[in-house]
Amino acid sequence: MITVKQSRVKDSMCIKQRTLKFEDPLEAVAHIAEKEFIWGGQIVEVSETRITVKTKVLHCLDTSIFEGSIEEMKPLFKFACYMTEIIQRESEIKNFDRFGSVSLYPFPSGSKRVKVFVMLVCGIENMDDIGIGPGNRICDIVAAAQLLKEEQCSFREALAL
Repeated sequence: MITVKQSRVKDSMCIKQRTLKFEDPLEAVAHIAEKEFIWGGQIVEVSETRITVKTKVLHCLDTSIFEGSIEEMKPLFKFACYMTEIIQRESEIKNFDRFGSVSLYPFPSGSKRVKVFVMLVCGIENMDDIGIGPGNRICDIVAAAQLLKEEQCSFREALAL
């Protein structure tokens, strides 16, 4: 089971705390994507058993700590690695290219990027599927990926169900 400890700090005071639990690691991936990275969350700590994300929202600083066994955390660790790698590449590109707007890698930006990384973590690697995935909600992508493991259907058919 993956445990997520969350806290919200405003004006140096903790104003909210809660703990979430996820039995399914892909549901934890959906949570970190939808609730953290879509809102600009930044990874501040990554290990195979713990990931810490900080997100600034509504003049507050939210901290989410995802913890679990190595096996449970594999999909989250993979997702975090994708995110940290692309952020590092973006930083290198910005430092290298002072004039901006040169794309040296084929990754989409913003929420589409997050959705593509969720798809890759879920095992969806067909380029046609990746082309249609970002137009869907993250929870629908994860549900379709889970259905693919159980049923003999295409990703497109799983999304339609």
